[in-house]
Amino acid sequence: MIRANTLQELFDVAVLLSTQPMPLGPRVGVVTNAGGPGILLADMGETHGLVFPELTPRTTAALRPFLPPQAGLANPIDMIASATPAQYTRTIELVGVDPNIDALIVIYIPPLVTEPAEIAQAIAHGAGTVPASKPVLTVFMTSHGVPATLNTGPRRALPTYTFPENAALALSAAVRYGRWRTQPRGTPLRLSSFAHSAVRAVIDRVLANVSGSLWLQPGDVATVLQAAGITLAAAEQTSPAEAVATAERLGYPLVAKVVSPDVLHKRDVGGVILGLDTPAAVASAVETLVARMQQRQARLDGILLQRIFPPKPKY
Repeated sequence: MIRANTLQELFDVAVLLSTQPMPLGPRVGVVTNAGGPGILLADMGETHGLVFPELTPRTTAALRPFLPPQAGLANPIDMIASATPAQYTRTIELVGVDPNIDALIVIYIPPLVTEPAEIAQAIAHGAGTVPASKPVLTVFMTSHGVPATLNTGPRRALPTYTFPENAALALSAAVRYGRWRTQPRGTPLRLSSFAHSAVRAVIDRVLANVSGSLWLQPGDVATVLQAAGITLAAAEQTSPAEAVATAERLGYPLVAKVVSPDVLHKRDVGGVILGLDTPAAVASAVETLVARMQQRQARLDGILLQRIFPPKPKY
C-alpha cells in the first residue's frame, strides 16, 4: 500500500508505477532547459528523501562540448532556454547511463525558440536509450497539453507532470515503496500437525452448537494462541469466591478482568483493574468488579486473573 496525501498525488504515483520500472534507489538525475524548475524539483525531492548526486567526471566531460558555455553541468543539468531537440536527446542519453543515478527526470518549459512537439519527440527518443531498470519521468510546463509525440519512443508512454514538485513527490513515493519491497518477507508460520489438531478441536467444539457469531472464552483463546507458538502471560479464570486463592497460586502483580457475555469492551465499563499486588488488593478489586456488573445488570461468568510483566528495558 502506498499512501498519497492528495487525490492528485494518488494519480501521479499510479501513472509512474504503471509505466516505469521500480526505482532501485533515491538518486535522481535532472535534465532541464530552465534552472528554476530544476531547483524547485530538487528542493521538493530532497525534502522527501530523494538525492541529487554529482554526475561522474566522464559524463560531465561528455556534456561540455555540445552544450552552451552558459549551461549548468551540476545536477540538475541546465541546458538553458535555447536547448535544441538534439541537445535534449544527447543529454538524456549521457545522464541516463550515468552510474550515479537511479532515475531520470526531464523538464521542459516552452520558450519561443523551440517547438514543443519536436522537443517531446527528442525526449521520447532519448528516453529509449536509458537503461530499462531506470524510470524516466517528464515535466511539461505548458497549458497547451503534452504533445502526442512524447509517447511514441521506444518506452512508449512516459509519465508526465505539469509541475516539477508533482514529479518529485511521485518519484519519492515510488522510491519508498521500492525500498519496502526489498525488505525480507519473513517466514510464514506453519503449524505442526499436533498444533493444527489442537486448534481445530477448539474451533469445532465451540462452533458445534452455535449458528451465529461469538467470542471465544479466555481459556479457549489461550489454547489457540499457545498452539500457534504465541507466548501468553499466565492467566486463570476463577470465581469471585476463589479469586484470592487463585491469585496466590499465580503470583503477583496481577490484572483482574470480568468475564461476561454482556460485556465486549471491558475497559469501557470499568471491567479491568490493574496493579494488584496483594491478596487484599485482589479481594477489593473483585468486590468492585462484581458491584459494577450488578449495576449494569450484566451476567458475570467469572473473573480472569492474569500476570503482569514489566516492559523490557531499552538499551
